[in-house]
Amino acid sequence: MEKGFKNVFALKGGFQAWHDAGYPIEVGSIDDPVQIHFNDASFSPDYTLSINVTLNANKKPVSIISLEIGFEANLLTNPQALINPTIEPKTPTDRMLSINIPAAETLKLDFLPASQTQASLNAVIPDGVIATVTFDVTPKAKSGTKVKLTNTLDAIDSQKRFFRTAGQNATITIEPITAVKPILKIAATWGSIKRNKW
Repeated sequence: MEKGFKNVFALKGGFQAWHDAGYPIEVGSIDDPVQIHFNDASFSPDYTLSINVTLNANKKPVSIISLEIGFEANLLTNPQALINPTIEPKTPTDRMLSINIPAAETLKLDFLPASQTQASLNAVIPDGVIATVTFDVTPKAKSGTKVKLTNTLDAIDSQKRFFRTAGQNATITIEPITAVKPILKIAATWGSIKRNKW
């Protein structure tokens, strides 16, 4: 059988086994965790904070992502999320977004196959923006207020194997509202790396 990415799911033993078998995995990608970070935060005149959720899979075939975003409920309310149209149902990636609020200060996003077809189950989520999250900003968040977001995640391949992951936390400073919504500064710190479960 020809070696290549299309056969990678049949090989047991994780990335070291893939590497030893000669699959084309770039140097350094075996041990780098799957990463989620926040970018392009903006604040609109209707007191809405928007921020992009961005994936860096580090060359790993991630098929499912389960992400929990922690937020300060006294400053941010009404959490919402929209999946990036480039990966939504009926695209080659064919992913649907499940949204839950399991606790008062937690927004849970699950990126799952949109159908039970083999193509959908095996599809790999590409790097880049996977969703946009919005919050209503409460009156307590005056100009200069720093709001904090945390993220923890699980990243899984099509065979339900877990990758090592790292979520980037963010501190966003609210700017004065103007006629044009400002792009906000983000101070980011990486959370602890979650080990895979292979």
